Amino acid sequence: MAVVERNWAVLGAILSVSNYEQQERQINMLVDACIGYLNSIRLEELRVAVNTLTFLLRSRAVRDLYTTKNGIPLLTKLILNNANDVQLIYEIGFCIWMLSYNDASIIVLLKHNAIALLHDILRQSKKEKCTRVAILSLKNFASLQSRQHGYERTEADDDLGTVPTVDDEGNKLNIFGDMISLGLLRTLSLMSRRNYGDPDILPEVDGLLATLEKNIEDTTSFADYKQEVMSGRLDWTPVHKSEKFWKENIKEFENNDYKILRELGKILKSDDADAKALTIICHDFGEFVKYHPQGRKILNQLDVKNRILALMGHDNQEVNKQALLCVQKIMVQKWEFLGSS
Repeated sequence: MAVVERNWAVLGAILSVSNYEQQERQINMLVDACIGYLNSIRLEELRVAVNTLTFLLRSRAVRDLYTTKNGIPLLTKLILNNANDVQLIYEIGFCIWMLSYNDASIIVLLKHNAIALLHDILRQSKKEKCTRVAILSLKNFASLQSRQHGYERTEADDDLGTVPTVDDEGNKLNIFGDMISLGLLRTLSLMSRRNYGDPDILPEVDGLLATLEKNIEDTTSFADYKQEVMSGRLDWTPVHKSEKFWKENIKEFENNDYKILRELGKILKSDDADAKALTIICHDFGEFVKYHPQGRKILNQLDVKNRILALMGHDNQEVNKQALLCVQKIMVQKWEFLGSS
């Protein structure tokens, strides 16, 4: 197997700098072989495939090919299954970093929870080489969102229309929002206080932290919240957990006879609401009670308290938890006591 690994790696390195059109058949064969090995249950074969891809994916054409062959989900799955294998995690991270230079590849990576996986690497890995590839990958993800907003341009962008703004299902990309909702701001803030042997890491950490802080206002507006609620497609976007959002926008909920709250109540009582929607709505009703001086009275008028009480016995643990927290905020006169209990 060691001989195979050396031979594949050498071939991958050669093909990555070769003319794609002239070597298309050989490149296709080697990519297919790597994908075959990535489906293996043998760790030795997985290592060979990932190591070879660290060379092959340095080519833009190969990155496009690998993405169209649906190889990305195989890499993201490997992170989940091999979290304690430092070298393998590093090489997978390197592959994701290479893929993150292609916009089409980023769209697929986002679909397969790459931001959350890279965030886990930042939080858990003690090896700087793993930290480096994770932060550089996230930097490229953020760059895609920045180019959407016109903040950055690349030579490949003839105009802003070339930059993707939706995923393959038509959903608007919210890369900054996803990063913030996953807690990346806090992680980067903690990382910015550390000392690193690699002199390149801290500037990249500070740069990404500054980018997210610059854009946090765009991800926590009441207009975005209203649009999300009225669409009926609730997700853990940054507004839900932003203290600043609730403090500054609490009076907005009174508009049109509490239209937004009534819409949340409608979804809450619907038989079609999934566990995530129920969890988010219970959380948001709890935040409304917490920040609005008449919150408890208003929720009683909306006739949602009994439904929230019933959800305390829901089978889903997160629904159960958020319903319980919401009820606590409704019952407690001074919500501040919850934080000190």
